[in-house]
Amino acid sequence: MRVELSALFGLNSDPDVVADVHIGDGIHLQSLHLGDWLSKFCKELKDEDETQLQRIIFRQQLEWHVYTHRFYLSLNELNTLNDPQMIVARQLLMRAIVLSRIIKPTPIPLHTTMVKSIYPDFGERYYSTEINIGFYGTAYSRENARDITITN
Repeated sequence: MRVELSALFGLNSDPDVVADVHIGDGIHLQSLHLGDWLSKFCKELKDEDETQLQRIIFRQQLEWHVYTHRFYLSLNELNTLNDPQMIVARQLLMRAIVLSRIIKPTPIPLHTTMVKSIYPDFGERYYSTEINIGFYGTAYSRENARDITITN
């Protein structure tokens, strides 16, 4: 099976904002509007499990911005969702978040909303979401950090 692990977050819009880039170690930064990823995800999740969608919408309302971007990593040839590669992937996503906050303080929580897109060897793709609320699920940033984008 293949799994794509995504960390969702929001930034202000900017004409020069990064749309899709590989930043290293298999981690990609992508605009959720590229290829209409967010709309497709929400529609599929609503059909699959509307409760998960409502939780994501509620969590997004607690963020600085609506979800506009994601860090993501694809894992191939997994046997189970408990594969040790999943732990490594989560750590790599957390490192990307931490580095983005060091380089330019962005309001991205360390434990942001995570989405697992699961592509089984046989059958249709399905999703598993993880929503974190609390200290690590909150971004503490300078007051003017609300006006930053990835490019400034």
